[in-house]
Amino acid sequence: MHVEWIDRRKTKHWYGVYENIYCALENAIKLHEFSEEIEKEGINEQNLNEQLRTCIEGYSIDFSLDGAD
Repeated sequence: MHVEWIDRRKTKHWYGVYENIYCALENAIKLHEFSEEIEKEGINEQNLNEQLRTCIEGYSIDFSLDGAD
């Protein structure tokens, strides 16, 4: 609901002046929605950290195999 409101403001005259504030609000809303989703699903901090570590390790492996060596 709030993100849609911000999207509608993007065509308004003053959006450019306050674009950084709208961007910060949009990111804060998305972060809050994400935290509610995590809480609802019962994902604890340790599991989230492990998932992030696995993702980073996977990225490192993919990066090393991209032929840039």
